[in-house]
Parts: sequence; structure tokens; C-alpha cells
Amino acid sequence: MDPMSSRDTSLAPDRLARLRGHLMTEIATQTAPAEVGPAPTHLRRWTLRRIGIAASAVAAATAAVFAGLAATSGPGGLGPSAFAVTHLPGDTVGIKVVNTQATADQMTRQLQADGVDVRIRTVPTTPQLVGTWVMASFSGEVPAAVSDAVAAQTRGYVATIELPAVFPGSITLYVGRAMRSGETPQVGGARNALAPGGLLFCDRLIGARPADAQRTLAADGYTVHWADGRRGLYTQEVATPPAGSRVTAAFIFDFDRRNVDQPIVNPHDVTVTVLDPRDPRFKAQIWLGFAPSQQTSPSAIDFSSCPTG
Repeated sequence: MDPMSSRDTSLAPDRLARLRGHLMTEIATQTAPAEVGPAPTHLRRWTLRRIGIAASAVAAATAAVFAGLAATSGPGGLGPSAFAVTHLPGDTVGIKVVNTQATADQMTRQLQADGVDVRIRTVPTTPQLVGTWVMASFSGEVPAAVSDAVAAQTRGYVATIELPAVFPGSITLYVGRAMRSGETPQVGGARNALAPGGLLFCDRLIGARPADAQRTLAADGYTVHWADGRRGLYTQEVATPPAGSRVTAAFIFDFDRRNVDQPIVNPHDVTVTVLDPRDPRFKAQIWLGFAPSQQTSPSAIDFSSCPTG
């Protein structure tokens, strides 16, 4: 029973077993993630100290799935506005993280005051994951279609998550926050730097020719490495991009991939993934880190938050 409500959030035995299996898989370090098809291909490194969080999440019947939440601040006691909430067609809400200074309890109460019945937890992450949705958990009553859709978004570390305005059961969402003194990251990963909120989003490089991307990134001070999108997102580097390929994603590691506790301050290396636009994996790669409603066409991406001139 969830102590915060009267609702039973226990998991059915078969779902609990699947969740344990998922968590133990995530705890293992992944240095060569699976290829992108519909499945995500991001580095998500979990260390053994995360077992405590995973175990408590299972016991509390919440399966951590990060999604991008929206911001509302309520009357006194709700802290700084944490989210921007958008009501979308089809009884869907989009929740964008705009501030991680509020406590998890304040974040939860802000959303519930806006009619979004989810619970929030925060965890320290590597820098680029601050303000993104990194995990989520679900009670057994949440339909698989809902949990699968939310989980798919968290695999891209989205800044905005979309979910039904009303759903059966209980969902807990986990948002990345900055590490405090003495803390180490509980979630470390590299998100698509070309996605909304990413370090290179405003460079508008999705679908760009490699030569154009090279010039832009060199002007930004980066050393460019190329990755063949036919073999994953950043696991197979190549000396030169294949003829006819276009940019699908980019990754900047702000931590040592061999030791997630070791930060890289002001990283200047970027791995740019390229793929032939006719390849069936092209769309899955370019939309990594975008919320579902944002996945329209590269020419329709909303760059209004970017500086002009």
C-alpha cells in the first residue's frame, strides 16, 4: 500500500519478476548498447550502489521511468515552479522540466494541483541529464500501453514527457537533478545533444550534411568523431562519413565512460552519428530525445527557444 495514498500500488508477481529482471539488467554496465530500431540506444550506466534505489522502487511498487514534466507552481509552500504543463489533443499532457530546485514533494504537489496525478522523485545525475526524465515506475493497474509509451520516452532522456491526462493505477516519475557536495551520480548517461534541451540543439544539425556539421561544430570548438548509424549510435566510429549519409544524432560525454563518477569538465569531443536517410533506422535515430508530439519532420522542429542572430 502506498503510504501517500489509499491506493494499492503492489505489483502482480509476474510483473514484479519482469521488473526485477529489468533492474538487474540496467545495473550491469553497458559499454556497447543495442542498435537503434524502435529500441533506444543510449549509454545508461548503472553502478551497484543503485541497487538500493532499485530495491526500494520495487518494494514501493514504482518502476523508475524518466519523462519530461511540465511546470506549475501553486500557492504557498509549493516551492519554485518546476514544470511547464501543456494540455495536448487526445487527453494527453506534456510535462517539461524547467527547474530542479524544488523538492520532490513540492514537485509532486505542483503537478497534482494542476490535475496531473503522478508522483515525483529526484536523483543526482551526470550533468547533461539534469532536468530530464531518467526513470519511472508503475503500479500493476497501469495499462501496458501507457507504461511502454512512457518508458520509451525515458530511454531518450527527454526533457518533456507526454502521458495520458487520466489513467488507472499509479505512476512515479524520476527527474535528474544536480549532484550536491559529496554525492556521486545515481544515473549516468549521454543523451542526444541534438534533442530539445541538448547542448547542440540550437545548431540545427538534424539531417545536415556531414561537411556542414563539421564546419558548425569546429566553429563551436568541438573535435568531431563520426559514428556509423548502421552499427549503433556511437559504438562504431568511422574515419569518414559514408557517401550520402546525413546527421541523425550527436553525443558529448561529460563523464569518463569507464568510470561514471569521474566527470569531464567542458568536454570538447563530440561523436556525430550519420546514416543514409533511406535507412529504416533513420527516423528512430533522429527523434531520440524528442517527445512524441515533437516528432513531425526536421523542418518543423520548434527552435523558438534558441537565440536569434
